[in-house]
This record gives sequence, C-alpha cells and structure tokens, in this order.
Amino acid sequence: MAEKVPYSLEKTIGKSYLTQLTLTGDIDSSSQALTILREKVALITNNIDSSYGFRVYISNDTTINAFALPGGIMVFNVGLLQKAESWEEVLGVAAHEVAHVTEKHHARGIFFQIWHMDIDKYCNW
Repeated sequence: MAEKVPYSLEKTIGKSYLTQLTLTGDIDSSSQALTILREKVALITNNIDSSYGFRVYISNDTTINAFALPGGIMVFNVGLLQKAESWEEVLGVAAHEVAHVTEKHHARGIFFQIWHMDIDKYCNW
C-alpha cells in the first residue's frame, strides 16, 4: 500500500514538518556549513532519480542524529556534524536517510501502525 501513496503527498507532509521546525528557529537554512553539506550530500543524491528532489538542512540541535522527513527532506543535527570525524561518516548517515525516503519508510510506518492498532478500541461495534 505504501507504494500507492503519491510522492506529492509525501512532499506536502514533509514541507509541513519543516515549516514547524523553521518556526521554532531550529533550522539553519543559509550558513556556509549548510552550503558545504549540500555539496557533499549531492555526491549521493545526484545519482538517484531526480524526481525525489532531495533537500538538506541543518538543525541547531546538538544531539548526534539526523533524520529524513517525507518528501526527500533530510535534516542533520549540528551535533552529528561536530562529532563526525570524516565526511565519509556524514555521507554514510546521508545514504541511510536517503534510503528512508526512497523505500517509503514513512508511509510504510503509518500503514504498519494502522494494521496493528486495536480497532475495537476506536469503534462502537
């Protein structure tokens, strides 16, 4: 079923999440570090179907983490970038996040939760 979810819907959902992060001031969208990160991540994303339209951002969060949002948005926490010992480590994380997008893990996760929820709790049978 996840394969049937239109990518345009995933992009809309991802954009909504990104808007929330931007409103909290958590997203860096213009630094030199971001420019460099985008160039490095493009080494991976430029070799993938361009319809995904991957976009890269940096979060001011100092936690060592990165995450993908539906629709090709990837967010790298500044903590991860500061702790990484090489670009290869960062690009390994980037490849992992790309896989979340291309394999539709967000849509699959939603369907998995729906499939496994106790419907009887929510319905008056």
